[in-house]
Amino acid sequence: MKKRLLKDLPFGELNKGTVLTKGNGGYYVDRGQTIYKEGGSSDNGWSVLDDKECAIIDMVWENETWFAESTIKHIDIKATTTKILIEFEPVDLGQAQLFAKGIQHSFLHYGEEKNYSWNIFKGFTTRVS
Repeated sequence: MKKRLLKDLPFGELNKGTVLTKGNGGYYVDRGQTIYKEGGSSDNGWSVLDDKECAIIDMVWENETWFAESTIKHIDIKATTTKILIEFEPVDLGQAQLFAKGIQHSFLHYGEEKNYSWNIFKGFTTRVS
């Protein structure tokens, strides 16, 4: 399960917006991938919290003032003459990169008759400004 931190914590570089994953007996932060312009990528692994840090997180994990579900519920799309910016509440780096690859995939197949969907990212609203 992934949750977004709503407040800063004084350890483990856990700042507001950091997304923690609970699994494998503890908590970790996904460091995402290094994506190469030639294609391909390499995994940057996880930043794993130690036992003491996990004990503190356990105390507040279910508290809604400390954590919120890490999902995309709304996307703001801001357009200028030189760029289009897509903004949403923080997700972990791995999720953001997966979402970006989905957008790239759509661009690569733009105009084709096939339709593509992303099962992980659904049910969100958008606003263009």
